[in-house]
Amino acid sequence: MPGRRVGILAIGLLLAGLRTVEASSIVYGIQATTGTIVTVNPVTGAIVNSYATPAAIAATDGNAGLTYAAPLDQLLYFNQSVSNTLYRLDPDTGALLGTAVGDSFANSGLSYEQSGGQDFLYYAHQNVDVHRQTGFGGGAGFFWATGEPSQGLGGDGYGREFGIFNDGQIHEYNPFVDTNAFINGFAAPAGAVGLAFDGSQLYVSTSQGLLLTLNANTGAVLNSVAVAGGNLIELGANANGIVAAVPEPASLLLLGSGLVGAAVRRRKSRGRL
Repeated sequence: MPGRRVGILAIGLLLAGLRTVEASSIVYGIQATTGTIVTVNPVTGAIVNSYATPAAIAATDGNAGLTYAAPLDQLLYFNQSVSNTLYRLDPDTGALLGTAVGDSFANSGLSYEQSGGQDFLYYAHQNVDVHRQTGFGGGAGFFWATGEPSQGLGGDGYGREFGIFNDGQIHEYNPFVDTNAFINGFAAPAGAVGLAFDGSQLYVSTSQGLLLTLNANTGAVLNSVAVAGGNLIELGANANGIVAAVPEPASLLLLGSGLVGAAVRRRKSRGRL
């Protein structure tokens, strides 16, 4: 009985010591220096996948659009310096899923939202305004008055939309009501160029080659890593939603000690018989 109690205690301590860890989102980025769209682990900065951009991008190009359209499970890519074609891609392979007519102005960012089954695309017309396109094709049909974007845009696909603006801040704005006002704002990290939002956290790439993870409500930097091969000029992010329970090291030690103790007591008990 004492051995059983020790084992039960150790297991109880293990369960109490479990910590829930949410696996990081998948972050995509345009790396102009390598001419590729890369998949990056935002925790380590490691590039885990890459494929060529549709139509060659110049190594010195600093303006292009990329976003993950969560309701469609597609990547959207746009580079007006090459053409005004909007590309719809398989996010895992880069395979072309379709094309449409995009915005006709130079852009530094791209984002996607869906409401009532309707697709909306947002283009950052640098230093001017945000252009909104309803549906795929036909060019931008509305010039959104909300602020003057300086760099990337990021949205979760379901109604929350952010941008890097000329006042040096990252602002959240309403993507469906053109109020010419911001919902929230905080200082953008130095050199911020690319932006993505996975519905929980913001991801910012910088001209110094960093990838930052930010609290979407306060702007607090939660993680910072370097990305090999050059900076990412625009981002997309996909939350994978995997949650795991990981035991703390001390809990594992207690579990091991408890099990060993229980085994010793069982042997002693059998010896008396």
